[in-house]
Amino acid sequence: MNSSEPLFIFGTGSLARLAYHYAKECGGFKIEGFVVDQPNQKLFCDLPVLAWETFAQSRKGESLKLFVAIGYKSMKSRADVFQRVRREGYQMANIIAPDSYVAKDCALGTNNIVMPGTVIEPGTKIGDNNVFWSNTTICHDTKIGDHCFFASNATIGGEAHIGNRNFFGFTSTVLHHRHIGDDNLIAAQALINKDLGSGGHYVGSPARKTKDIDPAKGVCVD
Repeated sequence: MNSSEPLFIFGTGSLARLAYHYAKECGGFKIEGFVVDQPNQKLFCDLPVLAWETFAQSRKGESLKLFVAIGYKSMKSRADVFQRVRREGYQMANIIAPDSYVAKDCALGTNNIVMPGTVIEPGTKIGDNNVFWSNTTICHDTKIGDHCFFASNATIGGEAHIGNRNFFGFTSTVLHHRHIGDDNLIAAQALINKDLGSGGHYVGSPARKTKDIDPAKGVCVD
């Protein structure tokens, strides 16, 4: 990794603050500031906060990377911001905490954050813009799409297939070989023991569907 290559973080929420700290711990990143659509503060983590429009015009064509750190309140918003930044041609960074484990043969996309204690086992394939909170376990040969969020202690069994924009609550578990579609909200401590389609809110052990997710809004977590 080029240690002189600047890194900017899109966002100024709690996830952006954690991304800043873990990026520093990773080494190799020169964190220069934060970017948001409409700044309401000049500094965040003692670094400048820039407006996206100004940043995109003034830094276009430069050799730098961005990390999009948008939280789980709207999973569609997470995806939209990532796609907007990528359309502008910026390279994205992965932030991997040094005390996590990511297998060497894991096919890892971009703009993923892997927090301390997380284990991603061999044979896995991970897409883009996923959040793996502390102590998440992704078992062998599992495939995960884009824009998913795994809260602390979530466990995904071996050879599972996970779609896009799914949220997994604290200590939720997906058994091995299960297939999960897109835009699902899996509640804390839920146990998924069967295949799921798309657009549902699931709670309990074993999990049951309690309501549909509005496709216009997608998954939103308070």
